[in-house]
Order: sequence, then C-alpha cells, then structure tokens
Amino acid sequence: MISLYSKYPNFQGANLQGVKFIEFLEECKNYKKNNSQRSLFDECKAYQLNDHIYYEDGILVFIEANCQDANFQGLDIHRADFQGADIRNANLQFADIFATNFQNADLRNANLQSAVIRGVQFQGADLTNANLKRADLHEANFEYAELHGANLEECKGWKNCDVRWSKAKYDDKTNFPVGFDPNEYGLNKTRKRYNYNNNVRTSEKLTYENGTDTQIQEVCVKIQNYIQKQQGQQKFRAALLKCYRCRCAITDSNTNYVLEAAHIKPYSLDKKNNSPENGILLRADLHILFDLNIIVIHPDTKRIEIRSDSQQIEMISSLIYSSEYQKFNGIILPSYENFGVCPGDDYLRWRYYHYGEYVKKYMGKLL
Repeated sequence: MISLYSKYPNFQGANLQGVKFIEFLEECKNYKKNNSQRSLFDECKAYQLNDHIYYEDGILVFIEANCQDANFQGLDIHRADFQGADIRNANLQFADIFATNFQNADLRNANLQSAVIRGVQFQGADLTNANLKRADLHEANFEYAELHGANLEECKGWKNCDVRWSKAKYDDKTNFPVGFDPNEYGLNKTRKRYNYNNNVRTSEKLTYENGTDTQIQEVCVKIQNYIQKQQGQQKFRAALLKCYRCRCAITDSNTNYVLEAAHIKPYSLDKKNNSPENGILLRADLHILFDLNIIVIHPDTKRIEIRSDSQQIEMISSLIYSSEYQKFNGIILPSYENFGVCPGDDYLRWRYYHYGEYVKKYMGKLL
C-alpha cells in the first residue's frame, strides 16, 4: 500500500521482499486508473526508456522498507531514500543510482556489480559480502560503512578525491581494486564481530570489546531477545519514529537502525496498548537499561535518574558508572525540553512507582 501522507511515492516500512521493481513501479504509476484515490505518482514526471522507469521530479521513499531479495537490476534510481532499509541479497546489478541515500541500510550480500553509484550515501551501511565489482563509485560516501568481505575489484572512480572512505571497516576478505591502499584512505581493518543471530545486523547488537564481562553480554542478549519477541512492534515503532522525529529521546541520535520502541507500561500487562503515549524512542543500549529499571524518568520533573538501587546494578556496574551514561543523570529528558515530546504523565507515574516490582518478578526469570 502506498502511504498517503507524503507528497512523493512513499513505501516507508513496507514489505517488498522479492519484488521485481520495473514491473512494480509501472503498476504503481497506473495506480490511479484502478483506484478512486489520488495517486502519489501524479506528483512525479515519469517516463520509460529501454525498460527503465525514471522519476524525473520527486523522491522514492523506502525508509526502513524490507527489500530483501528485491530485483532492481538495470533500474534508474535517482534521489531515492533507502535509509535504514533491509536490502539484503537484493539485485542492483547494472542499476544507475544517483544521489540516493543508503545510510545505515543493510546491504549484506547485495549485488551491485557494474552499477553506477554516483553521489550515493553509504555512511554506516552494512555492505558485508556485497558485490561491487566494476561499479562506478564517483562521489560515493562510504564513511563508517562495513565492508567486511566486500568485493570492490575493478571499481571505477575510486581515485576520485570526492569518494569518501574515512572510518570504513574492512577485513582480510575484502577485495579492493589494484593499487588501492586502505590505510591511505583512512579505512580501519577490523574483525567482523560475532553475531548472535544471523538475521540481525551485527551493528544492531549491543556488544562489547574482548576482555569485558561476558555476563554483561549474555544479559543484554537475553533482554534484547525479550524485547524482540513483543508483538505489534513495527506499527508502534513507526508511530514513535514520527512522534520523536526519528531521534532518540535521550541522546538525540538519529541513527535509524539503532532506535527502538520502548513501552512505559509493559506490553505483557496490556497487549492492546500500543499508544505512542505509552512509549518512548530510545537508542538500543538505553532501551535495555530502561527495561532493567536503571534509567528512569521522573513523572513530574521529567528528569532522568540512574538508579543505583536496581536489582541488576552490580551486574552491569562497569557500564552504568561510565561517563557515557552518567552524563544523563539528572538532566531533563531532551525530547521534552527541546520540543515538548515525552510519554504520558499517567504512564510515567505508573512506571516510576510500580515498575520496580514488575522488573523483579519478570526480568528475574531472564537473568
């Protein structure tokens, strides 16, 4: 279904797994013929050339869409937004991609062989094992991207000073063009971190460097699994992304794929209550601490408190007492202070005074 709140064709959060896009976009272009509602494609000047559909004016929005195994082969993709989208195993071979946003997208095992990638933003994207052989990289931005096992042999345009590589990660399995020196371009050689679940991106996991407390890691994985089992999260998260302007309520982070929807009154107590007032958008690590009742929000002052009396505090004390988290203690919830957005007072009040008993009863089973 095409979302009707955007001026342009908007597939945000849609499940488009396995779709052949040339046929799909042609069908969407004719949407108005079979539907009394106004088609969003009316806003775009579309024309077809050699089986390519190109939208001259407008933006195709695929933010957080599921495009696994989708076929974009040979398609002209200009000024589209795939931020945070799941594009694993997708076929973009021979695609002409211009000024398109793939920031934080999951492109693992994607096929971009011989694609033209001009002015494309791959910052923070996961291109693990992606095939970019003979791709044209002019003005592409790979800063902080994961290139473990990626194939960049015979790529064009990599010598162009406008291609950005700073802080991109690679390993021994990454294949670069002849003459490419990753050190010269500021890439970091790292080992691919262990992935507890092959269906979830490594970068989405709350992991810690070697040598830290393995018990912390185990607890966090269990809590994350608990969070992921909750039903109705997709619509709930979408509503919170809109309310919180796609930013973490505490850190203001806008890295889409690490933002999670946290319930104030637990889902297990009221499965029908997925109202945005009963939720808050948090970075993944803060969501875990929030669920452990270590990070709390005072219902009246809206100040953040880091509770030292939590049952789990000793287990993860090395985390809590770091400056990364202590800097939030005592501040007014930034989303409330900056643009007046926070959970409902009644929900916060219940959480502040009653959630402690809940977490002892239910979280204790997981730890």
